[in-house]
Amino acid sequence: MDLHAAEEAREILRGAIAAGHEPRADLAFTLGDLHRRAGRTASARESFDKALAADPGHFQTLIACGRLDLEDGQIDRAVEFFRRASELHPDDWRPAYWLAKVAAAGGDPTQIGRLLARAQQLAGVVNTELLGLAGDRALAAGDAQQAGKLFLEGLKRDPESLECAEGMEAVLLAIGDQNRAATARTRVVATAALHEALRELAGSAGKFADLGPALEAAAAACEKLKLSARRQYFLTLAHAADPTDTAVLRALAEGHRADEDLLFRAHYLAELLKLQPEDADAKRELSAIRARLSTAKNRTTGEAENPNSTHFKL
Repeated sequence: MDLHAAEEAREILRGAIAAGHEPRADLAFTLGDLHRRAGRTASARESFDKALAADPGHFQTLIACGRLDLEDGQIDRAVEFFRRASELHPDDWRPAYWLAKVAAAGGDPTQIGRLLARAQQLAGVVNTELLGLAGDRALAAGDAQQAGKLFLEGLKRDPESLECAEGMEAVLLAIGDQNRAATARTRVVATAALHEALRELAGSAGKFADLGPALEAAAAACEKLKLSARRQYFLTLAHAADPTDTAVLRALAEGHRADEDLLFRAHYLAELLKLQPEDADAKRELSAIRARLSTAKNRTTGEAENPNSTHFKL
């Protein structure tokens, strides 16, 4: 869920509560999911209970309750929720996936394989979650090489997958490759930091202007994970939250070094100089960019006006 969707859900829920209405199951689930993402387990359970009271067969809530119980080690309760979800929605892959996760926690490769095959059949495609689970199964069966291939494929599809990052570290430790395992540990830490920042953003009840630190933390984690576009996204939001943060402006300018991004780089440097007019480095670089842009414009104009020029013929 993105920031805009989360805030919209909060507003709808606030309106329902202010009007004295019991929230519908889908809204109660949304609020519970926001609490879960923010790590507020007790509040999440309270909202999920309201969702199930409104609709005992609410699929997403059944899955969410099972996940919370699985995380708390209440295996029997988790299995009951997942089975109820499966009975109500036999064509959905997620109950089989989560039941397979329960089996993975017990280290039973045969049971994992059976449930994984069922989840894959229902899903129709192999997604990141299923690749991670298949990697868990291969690792439990002692096939570290196959597990590594599956976790790597999962990371290619979703570089933010914490499960696949942790799985890759486990594989490297299993084969005794300490150096690469240390690198994998760095990725796990950065991915966990990104997820933590996202939890903070999802669970924040404050104003958008207060989200700057969490947005910057998410951007920093993306930089370590080499997720350039994702980093720029969080930095842009951080700039919108606090346009006077010079560190964010510098980072935004730094992220636009490609020739096709010079206009963006010039814009952020100009914004930085409004706040720090004595910044000699920013002045010098902005002048250089403007000179390059001016030269490029003149060259383009000259080529258009002179069809006999060498550049035009090429």
